[in-house]
Amino acid sequence: GNPLASIATAVEGQLRRFKESNGVDLAELFEYLEIIQKQVFRCRGVTERLLGFARLPSRRTTTVDAVVAARETLAVVAPHARAQKVEIHFEFDAQAPVVAEEMLLEQVFLNLVVNALQAMPDGGSLRLSVRTEGDTVRAVIEDSGPGIPESVLAHLFKPFRRDAQGGGTGLGLFICQTLLHRCGGAIQVRRQAGKGAEFTVLLARAREVAPEAPGDPASAMGQGGRVAARA
Repeated sequence: GNPLASIATAVEGQLRRFKESNGVDLAELFEYLEIIQKQVFRCRGVTERLLGFARLPSRRTTTVDAVVAARETLAVVAPHARAQKVEIHFEFDAQAPVVAEEMLLEQVFLNLVVNALQAMPDGGSLRLSVRTEGDTVRAVIEDSGPGIPESVLAHLFKPFRRDAQGGGTGLGLFICQTLLHRCGGAIQVRRQAGKGAEFTVLLARAREVAPEAPGDPASAMGQGGRVAARA
């Protein structure tokens, strides 16, 4: 949750104790100060991450194949997925060219896929599909986890949100949305309480995509297809 809320609670609690008693419990005061110190360090870390993100120069946009970006992302998380007994399904068109900043899609896909895996610690199913629909490329990441509570949905893309487990800062989804907006894209979420979560990334389709180098695994995907990786 929000580290500032933890600091405020600790300070308010100690001030209330000071007003209610004549003496000071040094052991209790020390405990409260440790809580405040821990949360201040956490605030500093989050602030440094946000400042670093804000200072990132806007890179030149280029034509990127969303299918290749998705495939490379799944290759990175495959060992972790197998260890969690998560079955991955990858569905794709032959090519899905978009105009985006270099490495942007990999960052967005990685954040969303990692979130999906974290929602399924005891195994499940993860589906990633990349399809072209007219002038739009649509990438859908769907998991079979517990879903998104109604109370969380309205604040899902805000930093410092409190998730269902009471952990995390929400920066991952906030950064995903910000990166996509920089390229004229969007991210949507569909609530499926008790049936998993579904995130959709939308980007404008480019007219062409750079050809893959000979021998590149991505060049063997033909006219699209479906891949299932079982744990």
